[in-house]
Amino acid sequence: MAGAPAVTTPGAKHLEEDYSQLQGRLSSLLSSEGQILRSELVDTHKLTAIIKEMCVKLQELEDKSQELVMERAAREELQKKLNQQSLSTQVEHASKAALDHQVTVLQMELHKLHESHKKALQEHKIQSEVSAGSKASLEEQVSALQKELLSTKDELALSKTRLTQQADLVAKASTSNAEYTKLQAESAALKDHLILTQKDALSAREELKATQEQMQSEYTNMWTSVQELSKLDALKDQSIQDLIMDRDKAVFERDAALERFAAAKTESAQLMQDLQELDTEL
Repeated sequence: MAGAPAVTTPGAKHLEEDYSQLQGRLSSLLSSEGQILRSELVDTHKLTAIIKEMCVKLQELEDKSQELVMERAAREELQKKLNQQSLSTQVEHASKAALDHQVTVLQMELHKLHESHKKALQEHKIQSEVSAGSKASLEEQVSALQKELLSTKDELALSKTRLTQQADLVAKASTSNAEYTKLQAESAALKDHLILTQKDALSAREELKATQEQMQSEYTNMWTSVQELSKLDALKDQSIQDLIMDRDKAVFERDAALERFAAAKTESAQLMQDLQELDTEL
């Protein structure tokens, strides 16, 4: 019997290609997610600066309103302050529009991050399916090697049986030199075949062991990659939560600023009414 064929390794090569693709996708995903998070962080900082600027301007508006109440005896000065307040109101409207725009941009970026997260989960699922197919291919190779090893063992047992039968025939035909010589030749051939069969069986065992070790190593590497993807998913989830908290905080500060603006506007209306009453008295 010829030596057992060497174990082909298309499954192992396929796993290596899958692992390389997994690493490439992981690197690309980390790069794209990092860029998105940096962009959103810059937008958040801009939004915070705008909110702080609005708070400062609202405080200035309140100060001017107090000055208007204290100096309403002087009509010209009061009119000047009202003009300044009107200008500040226009600025506040512009700031409010800019703030609303920034909130909309932040919500759009958050939606993009959610879509990227879904895409990463889909890629992770595809990698898992590819890994399952590679595992099935390797298991089929191992099963074939095991069947070949069992067949080799059967041939070995058959050869031993034939050797025993030939030995019996040699004992019975000891009186015939020609037949004895023929039986000796067949016995020698069977012994050679038995030696080759034993070598094939040993080679098959070694190849089976090497394949199993390779499978274990590749499964370990792939499991490590899956764990890294899980860690990345956790980091993205945390980033999403942070962005949601920043957005909620910005919306809260915006609403508070709008409330202060509404209060200042009401006070301005009251001051205008007081001014009209003062004009009537004059």
